[in-house]
Amino acid sequence: MAACRTLGIHAYRGNEQGWIYRMEGSDRRNFFKRGLRFLDTYIDLFGPQTYPIPDGEAGIPVNIMGSRQLKPVSTSLNRLEKMRLRRILNAMTHAAVNGEIYHLWWHPHNFGVQLDENMDFLRKILGHFRLLQKSHHFESMAMEQLAADILENAKNGSKHEVIGSM
Repeated sequence: MAACRTLGIHAYRGNEQGWIYRMEGSDRRNFFKRGLRFLDTYIDLFGPQTYPIPDGEAGIPVNIMGSRQLKPVSTSLNRLEKMRLRRILNAMTHAAVNGEIYHLWWHPHNFGVQLDENMDFLRKILGHFRLLQKSHHFESMAMEQLAADILENAKNGSKHEVIGSM
């Protein structure tokens, strides 16, 4: 963390909450944990993975925990894609209603294969975001901006004004 501060990095994406997302030692080869993480992508096993806006007391860098990695649409698991979409939309709604953060992240290069299907999936998420934005003042922010707001509010002793954030 000291190196991050030295390099001017104000935020980082931490892992999702829960023991299945803690990676220790040889956990990448732990098929039980991997299987549970896979199932949690489609079925709500470990909650919506939303969380309250950090108070900034930990200082720089701010841990903006991930909620869900948006992975590419899978042709072999095509029948499960509606479940995965529903899981994401439900978690976003949970965050908006409860004034929490839902941090959806992805690697853009993953969208290169089956571009139309991946963009369609993303459009559905963005359409739902627009509904939540209107109904619950849900906001979309880059990690850098969210970290800056959190740190500024910590300095001023105030709470973050975001109703919810994606």
